[in-house]
Amino acid sequence: MRSRPYHLACRQRKRSCLLSCGFTLLEVLVVIGIIFVLVALSVPAMQSFISKSRSVGCQSSLRQLYIGAVSFAADNNGAIPYNYQGGWWIWKISEYAIPPADKSPRDLMCPDSPKANGKQVAPRFGPANYGMNSRLACTLNNDGTVTASYGDKPLARLFRFTDLAAPASTVLYFDSGHLFQMQHDAKKPGGAWGYIPGFSANKRVSNYYAADKRITIDAHRGRHGGTVNFINADGSMGQLKADEFVNDAKNWEAKLR
Repeated sequence: MRSRPYHLACRQRKRSCLLSCGFTLLEVLVVIGIIFVLVALSVPAMQSFISKSRSVGCQSSLRQLYIGAVSFAADNNGAIPYNYQGGWWIWKISEYAIPPADKSPRDLMCPDSPKANGKQVAPRFGPANYGMNSRLACTLNNDGTVTASYGDKPLARLFRFTDLAAPASTVLYFDSGHLFQMQHDAKKPGGAWGYIPGFSANKRVSNYYAADKRITIDAHRGRHGGTVNFINADGSMGQLKADEFVNDAKNWEAKLR
């Protein structure tokens, strides 16, 4: 009996091997199931990573705002503004922190805040990112006079940011839905005063901001896992649960030496 040529026998063995080594339907389903399990496990981890990275970005923005405040105070007799010649404080402080080389005004923002879209810096669009402890604020007018942030009564003494008695425990800037607040504003949030993200008393916010669901979600769920990032007057960072931050009166004090 004549044997088959070697190359034909080899080809036959390869064809037989391929037919016998194919995946069964059960094996394919098992592989797909494993892939789904891995994806399901990785999604929460990825979301946690994104949340932490945005919290770090928020802290970075607060540090830059602090640098801007210190720089502004150095040029303005130790004072920092709430209202500066008709503009909001964050406009001016952001300019000191990140000079607009391209002449495009920008604001430092919390990446987790509404409309931020994950960015730390964006064109100005209105108050919805950070607040300041308004006990520290002055209004610096066009004529050079200084008035209190509430009303137009001239200050008997210039509130020097550099003269704080306890800067390490005096909150300066923090996560907020408005540009400035005092403790009583935060405890009774309404449309006029915005809100502290995640604070349990944010009931009226839903009615006032009904047209923008992103703001109501921000108000109720909060940012950074329900915590508030803040920076003190000495540049030290802090992070507290929203209710703890609002209810601690020490956070809102601002005493001069």
